[in-house]
Order: sequence, then C-alpha cells, then structure tokens
Amino acid sequence: MPDAPHAVSPYADLDAALLTRVYAQAPARLRRALHGLDESARQAHPLPGKWSIQELVVHLADAEITGAMRIRQAYAEPDPTFPVYDQERWAERMAYQQFDRPRMDTALRLFELLRATTHPLFENATEADWQKTGYHPERGMITLRDLLELYADHGERHLAQILHRRDLMGQPLDLPLLLETRLY
Repeated sequence: MPDAPHAVSPYADLDAALLTRVYAQAPARLRRALHGLDESARQAHPLPGKWSIQELVVHLADAEITGAMRIRQAYAEPDPTFPVYDQERWAERMAYQQFDRPRMDTALRLFELLRATTHPLFENATEADWQKTGYHPERGMITLRDLLELYADHGERHLAQILHRRDLMGQPLDLPLLLETRLY
C-alpha cells in the first residue's frame, strides 16, 4: 500500500498514556486469560480453520519481536523501512501448534520481556517522538503513535479471541477488554 492518506484512527482521541498502559498490561492479562487451561484446551480449535489459543499466544510472541524492532527503528532511526512477515507461514513453518508447555511458556515470557523493555520508550516519548515515522511496505508511512495504537490493539485483539475460544469451550472468564474498538 503506497503512501495513501491514513484514515482517522478509532484511537485518535485516546490519550497516549492510556494506550501505553494497555500495551504494558497485555502480558499479565494474557497470563490471566490462560489460567486454568490444560494442554487440550490450549490446542483445541473451537473455530475450525482459526488458530488455537496456543497458536495465538505463540503468534503474539513472534509478532512482538517484529513490533519491538519497528518501534525501536521509528524511535531511533530517521524514516526506516519496517520489516514485514507472513504470520500464517510463520505459524505453519514454526509449528506453533506442536509447542509443548515449556516452549509455549517461553514464548509467553518472551512476549512479557519484549513488552517490558519497549514500554519505557512509549512512556518517555515526547510530542516530537510521537511524530517520528517509518515506512511499512504494506501500510505506508507509520508514526510512533501509530505503532503504539497498533500494538496496544494487537494484544487486546488476541486477548478477545482467546476469551471467545474459552467461551466456546465452556470455560468462560470474566476479563473485560480495555479497548472495545478494533483498529481493523
């Protein structure tokens, strides 16, 4: 997608501090959403053709690797080109569904650590920092603020999917979403 004008984000009126808190809380909220699920529940496909809870968790970790890189590039480099990846191919080639519990726990810990080390960049960003940009080959120019919105939404999006899968399996969990609206 070339440098098309951005549509107004549904998060445009949300304070960066709120989005930063949502971003930072995602790992603990994800751990809560996983509590009490055995391997069978984590690997179940209550929605045929859609990822299992386990695949969603491992995807979050791998996506966060790329996200942490993009955020650092936007923050530190002048107009970088951001890396892209094929999430479906990653899930298939890296066999997310076959991860055993220790390996899935490691992926979750990676997600936690990447968020913990990236969070201060958002927390300390100045007004000028929020306007720093990078080029995404599929989305066009993206600001640091856009990246905050994208990754705050990403954690909530997949948390909502996990909660929905729990409901479908008869294991509901009362965990309200912090961002009700999705970016896409």
